[in-house]
Amino acid sequence: MGASNSGAQKCLWRPTEDQRLFAEQDEKKFLANLWETLPAFFGFVTWKTSSWTQLALVVDNRKEELLKHLNDNIYLDGGTANMEISDVRLAVLDGESSEQQRQTGLFSWLTFVEPRVTYRFDHAGHVVSTTAVNTDAMLRPPPPVPSLDRLGIVAKLQQLERAGQGDTYGFSMALSYSCTHVRPPQGPVSQAATCIVLLLHVEPSRTLVLTISASALGHDGTTEIAATAMSGREVARLHVDPWTVSVGNIVCQLAENCKCRPRQLRLVFPGGISLSDGRDGGCCGQLLAPLLQLEDTGVRAKDAEEADASTRQHHQLQEDFFPQVQDDLLPQPHNMPQL
Repeated sequence: MGASNSGAQKCLWRPTEDQRLFAEQDEKKFLANLWETLPAFFGFVTWKTSSWTQLALVVDNRKEELLKHLNDNIYLDGGTANMEISDVRLAVLDGESSEQQRQTGLFSWLTFVEPRVTYRFDHAGHVVSTTAVNTDAMLRPPPPVPSLDRLGIVAKLQQLERAGQGDTYGFSMALSYSCTHVRPPQGPVSQAATCIVLLLHVEPSRTLVLTISASALGHDGTTEIAATAMSGREVARLHVDPWTVSVGNIVCQLAENCKCRPRQLRLVFPGGISLSDGRDGGCCGQLLAPLLQLEDTGVRAKDAEEADASTRQHHQLQEDFFPQVQDDLLPQPHNMPQL
């Protein structure tokens, strides 16, 4: 179903400037890449055969997976590392306007046999289908596209934007219209539209600071490292060879233990050495031994670039998305407001 709405994607509103994920010129790239990857996320059959209401339920049920998918794509599309998406929702907004009084009770079945013509339009106002029931009368030219304001959708969009409180993106993902002419050419006309909005709540990236300590080297050149949170609670203990394991490897393992994303971790090594203390992302390929201030036991150190390559391979082999962050380690994400 998504293919018919290709081209309808655009940004309806943005967070305040200090809360934005990327520059405005990168938004189109993000949306284009997202539109291409959504079928794989939902499953190609589900994407093509499900209604938007059904897809919205899938988003609610698989929210953690979608959040990781979105956050991983941000940095590929020029996004900042200082912000992250903490909540996501797919909103289906329907609106209608009719000149005919709705039939109820025993007379409601009459609407199904009355002569009528229904025109369906895409987001650009082009007729994509025409259905005639018990009539040959067709409007030439077709009726104009109804106004979103008249159908009440503009008011719903404004309500969502206000509820976002300046820290929510609103992206239009799809827009379709319909117009039904009953008893043409003189009968009443009813109009309807459906607008699909992707809501992304953003907030500063949550950072978990872990202090790293290591035991003395064993005869085999390995050591046991402990990761301790600021509260003093030990969150992980790993047995590693510091001459063959890189910082990136350890970050990935600790992220899995803490159930968070690798970029949310800040490691503090002996002597107060931190990855943010002038040691940028290039440090991920660095071997652990120098940071742990360990003496070489004669074990041959592998090249740092090889260790970094194994880190990237580790990322590629990860099939499962990270589950929700533990309550006692990181604050809970913001709940998206409901209509």
